[in-house]
Amino acid sequence: MNSKIEKNFPLADETTFKIGGPAELFVPVDSKTELEEVVKEAQKKEIPLTVLGGGSNVLISEEGIKGLTVKLRSGEIETLKPGIFRVGAGASLHRLSDFSLQKSRTGMEWAAGIPGTMGGAVYGNAGAFGRCVADNLKEVEVLKDQKKKILKRDEINFSYRNSTFKRENLVILSATIRLEKDSPAKIRERIELNLNHRKKNHPVDAASAGSIFKNPETSIEDNEIVSRYPMMKKFNENRVIPAGYLVEKVGMKGSRIGGAEVSEKHANFIINKDGADADDVKNLIQLIKKKVKKEFGIELEREIRYL
Repeated sequence: MNSKIEKNFPLADETTFKIGGPAELFVPVDSKTELEEVVKEAQKKEIPLTVLGGGSNVLISEEGIKGLTVKLRSGEIETLKPGIFRVGAGASLHRLSDFSLQKSRTGMEWAAGIPGTMGGAVYGNAGAFGRCVADNLKEVEVLKDQKKKILKRDEINFSYRNSTFKRENLVILSATIRLEKDSPAKIRERIELNLNHRKKNHPVDAASAGSIFKNPETSIEDNEIVSRYPMMKKFNENRVIPAGYLVEKVGMKGSRIGGAEVSEKHANFIINKDGADADDVKNLIQLIKKKVKKEFGIELEREIRYL
């Protein structure tokens, strides 16, 4: 196996939550070629494999992760032809947003400030501000059973924060995207607006995994609930209810279990306030789900992954 592999490697600092036990085996990789080599060897030896990108959107248990955990440290961004770019799975979304600005290409402004990687974004169809990674995707290069394969956009089943990759045993190596020409001034303006929005409304200085729950794509028919919460009329029109709104309205903003706390800034974030462990977060998530279900009849669905 790769000479950089370490045993019982602590994973907490490899995640944005700063929570989690050790990896049984751990290896950092710095390129698509190295990722491909490590994955093929693990698959050949039938070693359980977990790939970590930016370490956001995940909660690792205190028991840690069995098998081999691969940490993507970086990723290449290549220009194939004007407006067409191949992005390595380990390339950070924020770096990709900056790269797009330098190339005067629009479509990735939503990614500015997001601590994830391209591979993780494709895996979960990440997005923000009404955009998602699938919007600009042309194809994805994957490994399955030690063999490389190219999946075209129309071969991949994307939906809200979901994709084929959550259901099939595929390792994402790179993604090819198409970005349209636009003026740098307009692109920069949109990036700055998005960054300012995050700074103002999200707990960007606290350890968190990002949004905990998906926004429910539904409407509420109960007239009593709609009259009690006037904003529901607007949400019903769009058939999307912000999860943070639901969490706040059941009085959970600022609530705490152990070292985990529902952010005072945005109720769809749980922050590691003071040495939280995975159970603190899980118990807080379960309490939120119970309260929202009781008040609104809605079953919140997690956006973060348990590992």
